[in-house]
Amino acid sequence: KAEGEASSADAILLVDAAGFVRHSNAAARDALAARLAIYQLDGQLRCSAAADDLALGQALASLTLTAPVATEDGRCFIRLRGTHAQHRYGISLSALRPAETLGAFGAGPMVMVVLHDDSVQAHCDPFVIQELFGLTPAEADVGMLLSAGHSVERIAKQRHVALSTVRSQLRTLLMKTGSERQSDLVRRLLSFPDGLGG
Repeated sequence: KAEGEASSADAILLVDAAGFVRHSNAAARDALAARLAIYQLDGQLRCSAAADDLALGQALASLTLTAPVATEDGRCFIRLRGTHAQHRYGISLSALRPAETLGAFGAGPMVMVVLHDDSVQAHCDPFVIQELFGLTPAEADVGMLLSAGHSVERIAKQRHVALSTVRSQLRTLLMKTGSERQSDLVRRLLSFPDGLGG
């Protein structure tokens, strides 16, 4: 898997400002068909629980700038109620605005939606972590290596950078993720998306 690429197991959709699904990968199509937390109705992405559906609509409006006030960083996370008591779901949403993506996704704003099923979360995906917390690829890499049990010293050596660089990236990781200590950061990344609260 290339750096910054989402896992093939992640259910990923591209949705327009009105909630219409414009693209979905195989995992997303399976999730939509199962109707456990999300589904498609006449081409629009919907949530199984009414309150989640309302939150999704508000998030899409905010992320695509059709609302009076857009989200500050172009990202949000919604914990979903779903229809299966043994699974907990969430969706992370990231704005894909034409001016910021050089029109790669078309002339209108789009939102990348990634479905998370806590029951199958085997690892934290660097791409998703990077998107949700606004991390650089290097910061996401440091976070992943810390989560895998590597020391700051080992990370610096492995990445061929100064120890002070990794320490600086760790401080930034703590700030961006709202973690107070390295152990909190690792716990948050390993329990993702639980560590996001909500």
